[in-house]
Amino acid sequence: MTNPECKRDSIRPVDWAVLAALSVCVLLPIWIVRYPAAQDYWNHLLKAKIVADYGDAGLGYSRFYRILLLPIPNISSTLVMALAMKLFAPMTAGKLFLSAYALGLPLAARYLVRSAGVHCRPLHYIGFALVYNPCFWGGYIDFCMSAAIALLAVGHWLRIGVNPPPRSCAACLALALLTYLTHFWGFALLIVVTGLLAIGESSRKRALWVGCTVLCGIMLAAYARGTSERLSAGYYGASYTLSMVRNFLSMPRLAGQEADGAHLASAATLIVIRLSLLGVLTAEAVRQRSRMLWVAAILVALYVALPNQLGRMYEPGQRTLVFVPVILSAAVITRSSARTARALWALVIGCALLPALFAARSWRAKDADLAAYHDALRRIPSGSSVLHVITVDAPPLEWPAKLLGSDAYRPEAFFGAVYNVEKGGFYLHTFTTGLVRVRDGASPVRPWFIMDSGFEWPRWLKSNMDMLRRSYEYVVVAGPRRRVDRVLTPDYERVLRRGEIELLANRGKI
Repeated sequence: MTNPECKRDSIRPVDWAVLAALSVCVLLPIWIVRYPAAQDYWNHLLKAKIVADYGDAGLGYSRFYRILLLPIPNISSTLVMALAMKLFAPMTAGKLFLSAYALGLPLAARYLVRSAGVHCRPLHYIGFALVYNPCFWGGYIDFCMSAAIALLAVGHWLRIGVNPPPRSCAACLALALLTYLTHFWGFALLIVVTGLLAIGESSRKRALWVGCTVLCGIMLAAYARGTSERLSAGYYGASYTLSMVRNFLSMPRLAGQEADGAHLASAATLIVIRLSLLGVLTAEAVRQRSRMLWVAAILVALYVALPNQLGRMYEPGQRTLVFVPVILSAAVITRSSARTARALWALVIGCALLPALFAARSWRAKDADLAAYHDALRRIPSGSSVLHVITVDAPPLEWPAKLLGSDAYRPEAFFGAVYNVEKGGFYLHTFTTGLVRVRDGASPVRPWFIMDSGFEWPRWLKSNMDMLRRSYEYVVVAGPRRRVDRVLTPDYERVLRRGEIELLANRGKI
C-alpha cells in the first residue's frame, strides 16, 4: 500500500512557506489572548498544577485532592504540563501544550498522507483544517493530543512495510502505548484503523496489531480494577440527531457571546467550504478505489452509530470526525487534475483560516470577561472554600441556538480552576478525573452536580443555606444574577461587582 516514491517526494521552498503561514494561523488564537476560552482546558491545567505542586504545603492541594497511581488512559498530558510548569508559569505551560497540539496534529496528518503515497500537495496540509474541531472547542485536550499521536502511529504503520523489522515493531508498540496513555478514544480509533489495515497484510503485522491491543488492554483492565470509574457510552436522548448534525458540521462554539451577523455569515461560509471539501475528497477517493476509502466509510458508520450528544463526558461519535478527512485524503494516491488540485488548495486553506479567525475573534471578545473573573478569584485568600454560582438566561428556542454555536457556553463554569492553579484550596466546580481525584469528604456536594438536568440555582440555594453558611467563605456569581441576589445577600456581603461577575463574602466567616 505504501508508495516508495512518497519517501523521495522532495519538500520545495513553497511547502515551507505554506507550512509556516498555516502554523502562524492556527497558533494565533492561542497566543493573542491571556485566557483561551476552550472550556475543559482549565481543569486539565489545574490537574497538571496539582501534580506539579502536590507537596507544596502553602498551596495545600494534598488536603483536597489525591493522586491516583494507576495506568490511566489520560495521564501523559497531565504529566507533560506538570513538567513544563517546573520551567514556565502555569498559563504559559498550558499554552505551550495547546501549541504543541495545534502544530502536532497537522504534522502528524501530513506524515500519514505522505506515507500513503499521496502526491496531491494540498492534501499534505489537511490537518490544519482540523485543528479547531468540536473537541478542541470543548477543551478536550487529552483527546486532541491523542488524535495527533494516533495519526502519527497510522502513518508509521503504513511506512514500515509488509514485514517490519523488530525496531519498527517496537516503535509501533511505543506509539500505541503513548496514544493509550494520552486518551482512550484516540487509542480506540487507532486500533480500529490499524486493525482494518492489518486484515490484508502479513501475519507479522497482524501479530503486531494483536500485541498493541493486548498490551493496552491489560493496562486498561488494571486501571478499571483499581477504580470505580467505567467507560460508558449509553446515552442518546432526543437531542441525538441535532447533536450529530452540529458535530458533523464542526460548528465553531461561541465563548459565551451572542450570535451576531458576523458569526452567522462565517458559520454559513464554513459549512459550505467543509461540505465541499468532503465532497471533493469523497469523489476522488471513490474514483481511485483505495482501501483507505473503506476505512473512512467504517469510521463514518461509527460516527453515526456511537453517541454524539453534546455536553456529555464522552462523545465518541464526534471524535471519529478528526480522523475521517485525513483517512479520505490518504485514499487519494494518484495525482489529481490541475483543476481539482486548485479547488483542494482553496478548500483546505479556507477550512484552516476561517475557524482560526473565528476563534481569535470569539476568544478576544471573551478575554475581558475572563479577566474580570480572574480578578475576583485573586481577591479570595489562599485556601478558602469557594462556591461557584453560574446563572444563564437560556434562549427561548434552545436547540436552534445550539446548532448555530450560541448555546450559553460559558467558560466561567470551569474557569474556577484558575483559583486553584494560583492559590490552592478547593473550588466546588472544579471537575477532576483520571490522575487527580477529589478526596472523600473534601466537598459538601459532588463537584459536578450542576450538570444535572433541571438544576436551578435559586431553589438549591434556598434549601441549602445552612450548609452554605457553614461551608463556604466566598461565593462567586457569574452571569445574570438577579434571581440569586436576594437569596445570598442576607448572609453574604458584596466584595466586587464587575460586569456580570460578582464576589460575595460570608459575613460570619471573614
